Amino acid sequence: MQAESISERAIDELQALLGASPVQGPEDLVVAVSQAVLCALGFEPQNRSTAWQSPGLPQGQHIEEYVFVSGSSQRIEVKWVASGPNVMMLVRPLTEGASSSDVQTIQLQTSKVVAAATEFPFTAAGAPDVIKAALEPEAVETAMAAIRQKLIDTSEPEPPNPPPPRSFMGRPSGPRPGDDLMFTSSSTAHSNPLSVGRDDLDPLGGSGGLGGMDQGGGMVVGPNHPMFRQGGGDGPGPDTDPLRGPQRLPPGAVPPGARFDPIVPHGQAPPGSHPRGGLPRGPPGRGRGRGSGGPFSGEPDPDSAAPPDPSWNFYI
Repeated sequence: MQAESISERAIDELQALLGASPVQGPEDLVVAVSQAVLCALGFEPQNRSTAWQSPGLPQGQHIEEYVFVSGSSQRIEVKWVASGPNVMMLVRPLTEGASSSDVQTIQLQTSKVVAAATEFPFTAAGAPDVIKAALEPEAVETAMAAIRQKLIDTSEPEPPNPPPPRSFMGRPSGPRPGDDLMFTSSSTAHSNPLSVGRDDLDPLGGSGGLGGMDQGGGMVVGPNHPMFRQGGGDGPGPDTDPLRGPQRLPPGAVPPGARFDPIVPHGQAPPGSHPRGGLPRGPPGRGRGRGSGGPFSGEPDPDSAAPPDPSWNFYI
């Protein structure tokens, strides 16, 4: 049944429920609206043999039994009480094995059901315009949504075979969003934050070999790795700043006088390096310069030369 037709049926149920009985206050009108919504949703009242009477909330209370006849024989007892600006529906199932902890609480805000300009007491006397004028435009829909959520939606059976958790589902056959960013070899992927970790999937780099590696990345560092390029060029730059280190370090990142081994391709000495392959360091005569790896072999420098500035005092 469509929501609009259920709302219209609830208005008809409300009109039939009130009849010529006077409504004493806004809380009593909320009780009547919720009763009409229950009937529109498929619940039938039990033991109602007399005309509806205003329950006299907030001082009083109202209790009724209903049977849900649409699809199942759900039997409930509903108690209406006023609590500040709200009317509370306390719904207790009347099935075998039900306990007091199974009580459902439905809260209906009076100001969202009853129009502020409504004067009490009033009598509908079979006039639908009077009832509609006493209600907020979305009064029936508001009450219906609250009641349906607690009484109707929860009574629907669970599917026999619920879908497995998403983490255990297989990879979809089609492409997923981001696949093109993960496996692309263009320079755009390197600047895209979504492609972080992309190079871990390509150990040999973009060109798939040790000789080229024009795209950079991978676990094997060759002479054309991006960190050996000057300004993003295609190969080792002749004017590489030996104190700059990898290209990721900005100029000036290495403190003056720091014992920093410049990183350049294997076998190539940076400009300004010592003829033996190292950089001039400290006073002559101490240490043995570069290690035994030959002219700038790329091996770490094992010498123990003093810092370039002899005025440094490490004992202060």
